[in-house]
Amino acid sequence: MYIFHKLLLILLLSLSGALGKNEECVDERIKDSECGSYCYKIVKPLLQYAASVRSKEHQFNDLIATIQIKDATIESLDKQLMLCMPEQKDCLTQEKMMSANQAILDKIQNLEDQLKEWQNKASEISEQKSKEAANVPTEPTTTTTTTTTIAPTVPIAKEIKKPPEKKKEKPSSCIGEQGDEVEIQVPGMNPFYVSCDSSLAGPGWIVIQRRIDGSENFNRNIHEYCAGFGNSNHEFFIGLDKLHLLTSFRQHELYIYLKNMHNEVRYARYGNFRIGGPNEDYMLKTADEYSGNAGDAMDYYRKSRFSTPDYDRDNDPIRNCAKLYKSGWWHNKCHSSNLNGVYRTAQYAHSVGVQWKTWHTTSLQFVQMMIRPVK
Repeated sequence: MYIFHKLLLILLLSLSGALGKNEECVDERIKDSECGSYCYKIVKPLLQYAASVRSKEHQFNDLIATIQIKDATIESLDKQLMLCMPEQKDCLTQEKMMSANQAILDKIQNLEDQLKEWQNKASEISEQKSKEAANVPTEPTTTTTTTTTIAPTVPIAKEIKKPPEKKKEKPSSCIGEQGDEVEIQVPGMNPFYVSCDSSLAGPGWIVIQRRIDGSENFNRNIHEYCAGFGNSNHEFFIGLDKLHLLTSFRQHELYIYLKNMHNEVRYARYGNFRIGGPNEDYMLKTADEYSGNAGDAMDYYRKSRFSTPDYDRDNDPIRNCAKLYKSGWWHNKCHSSNLNGVYRTAQYAHSVGVQWKTWHTTSLQFVQMMIRPVK
């Protein structure tokens, strides 16, 4: 390129004399009419050639730059290849080592399998010899030669499976049961615990109500009387729903134990006792076959419905007996007995309270109502 520039300079100098006559013709864009014909014919081809050479020079420079970029790329790839070669060798070496280790592991596994197989065979042979030795009769030998006989195999009796034990059914009463508290079940309700008593009137009684000291409030609404309340080991009421299911499931007798403030004891017993369900307002349907020495105070309540202060079902057209006497009971007009009445101490025994009027009108010290299935 340097030589080419020199030649071009010499040529231009040689033509400077000829060009002096037409100094105004300096650009190829000047029209032919503005220049002499001689100037135009000599300079125009030279300028065209110079433009062509310059274009070629630009293309040449672009090619040189592209080649340099490619060379740099090749050099970078060579360096990367050189760096990767040791790692590739290491990887290949590791693969070979893994393959060798796997082969060793396979051989060890085969040896372990053979050892287990030999152990199983040895165990079978040992068991067979033990059975044979057990079946050979022990007799004194009379000669020096002995013969071994194999006894026939005795079939092993199959184990007789016992039938599954039936789940013990829960009792429906306290009869034949031990303890003061027993879980029973009657149709129509989940199992529940009841308090049992065998000290006052013989065994098998379910306690349904008890009054001792006034620690429990018996002035309650109908929902509480239906569900029951209190402590079954102290003062409580079993609940109208349970009492209905018990007495409807089978015939029950009722026993009422009474003690006054002077520790005198009386009782009333009914051979047939039953109450209705919620659709009958837990009516006292039956309280028959009375016996005892306290008098028949339940006779006044036959066919009476159960009333509470918030659930007036008595037969009095004017008064709400349950609200007046603060208790739930089979009030008629109002009562001749009220074992759920307000508990009174000895000082206030003459006030209206826990009463059994066929004996006397003073409030009682202790009451316990019990039922038992009739045999």
